[in-house]
Amino acid sequence: TVKPLALGHPFVSIGCKDSLDVARSWGYRTFDSVIDQSYDRRDDPEERLLAAVASARRYVEEYRRSDKTRALTYEDSLFNVDWTMRGFLQRYWDEYVRPLLSFLRLA
Repeated sequence: TVKPLALGHPFVSIGCKDSLDVARSWGYRTFDSVIDQSYDRRDDPEERLLAAVASARRYVEEYRRSDKTRALTYEDSLFNVDWTMRGFLQRYWDEYVRPLLSFLRLA
């Protein structure tokens, strides 16, 4: 999940329910304005997968025909690349690394 976010790529997550909440908690935009991500809330893994594929298909079709969709995608892409370069590392350190080091009594 981090790789497409860090590179500014729009994506659909094929994974556990609510996995996009983790990306959002890290400060990333998950392209909510252009990709229907209701699939991420589905309990059933098979339904979630099928809905994710359908969502990706709709996004690609909309991207091809809509200047607005391309502009919104570009805006979120730039935000994510900038966040990767200027903020993500500190957020990750503060939320995950520092508590782990403290727990292990290494910091």
